[in-house]
Amino acid sequence: MTRLYRAAAIAASLISLVGLTACGGGPPSDTPSPGVSATTEPGATASPTPDPAPAANLDGTLFFLGVGAAGGIYYLHNNTLTLAISDASFGFYQSATMSPDGQKLAWILADSAGGTGQLRVQTYGGGTVTIGPATINNGYTPQWSADSASVIVGYGASGWGRLNVTSGMITPMPSAGGCCFGVFSPDGAYAILRNGLNTSVVHADGTSPVPALAPPGQVFSRIQSLSPDGHHVIAALKAAGSPGGDAARALGANAIVDTVTGAYVPIGDGGELRGGFYLADGNAVIRVIIGGADRVRLVSPAGAVLDEVIVPPAAVNHLLLGYAP
Repeated sequence: MTRLYRAAAIAASLISLVGLTACGGGPPSDTPSPGVSATTEPGATASPTPDPAPAANLDGTLFFLGVGAAGGIYYLHNNTLTLAISDASFGFYQSATMSPDGQKLAWILADSAGGTGQLRVQTYGGGTVTIGPATINNGYTPQWSADSASVIVGYGASGWGRLNVTSGMITPMPSAGGCCFGVFSPDGAYAILRNGLNTSVVHADGTSPVPALAPPGQVFSRIQSLSPDGHHVIAALKAAGSPGGDAARALGANAIVDTVTGAYVPIGDGGELRGGFYLADGNAVIRVIIGGADRVRLVSPAGAVLDEVIVPPAAVNHLLLGYAP
């Protein structure tokens, strides 16, 4: 099945289904993040990594999350934006998440902030199932494993676990320092934790925390994505001392930060970052405003632009949710 055909088939299937159902040491650093050189240990630098060959591209499908009355899942393919799922409920907006392979959509059946319910999983060509305990909390957005086989959820009073979307079995996960699991790297090797006072990068089992530094005078408001090397984040920053606000969804960002040094990572062409996420291969998909145009770019670990697409005006208020190659 070609990429073009599969993308259209996935979207068509989603539409039809809706009709039926409604760090030891610091993290390793052999893969640098966009715009920065590789770091071998805190404070050290190495030569930039060459761009991968052949060049990657964005000929897959970009997924967007609609806001407000336009709530739902949209997909952008071949410059065409299509509404695949229409759901304007708060609970859907708060927790809907696409799997890395673009085959599954999951959300928590709870329509209030901090509400709890089971997980609903809609699969391309496989129908819809409702799985897991009824205590999954939508204050923690579900996160897919790299193989799209399980979803990391927060449940009960303070539990964290991997919920297998085929068997419905949940495997408890340890945490670190009485905190919680935050955002995992796309390959599942690392996570970044925030407990209200400190932000740390840890191994996926919660061990070996290393402080994550923000730029001077700034604090992390939301962290959208952690790089595979565990050294960089795509995040929303705010001035130190600003009101805390609420957790909200971790979609949207204004900076890429090297958490080892606390330095900003430059955005190519000096554009304005609106959000993005790392891929398991070290590339990143970022949304930027450059020259007045809203663009989604695929960026290499060395910072080179590998490909880009223009976001159509109809998606200007939608949030970038995922990408399936």
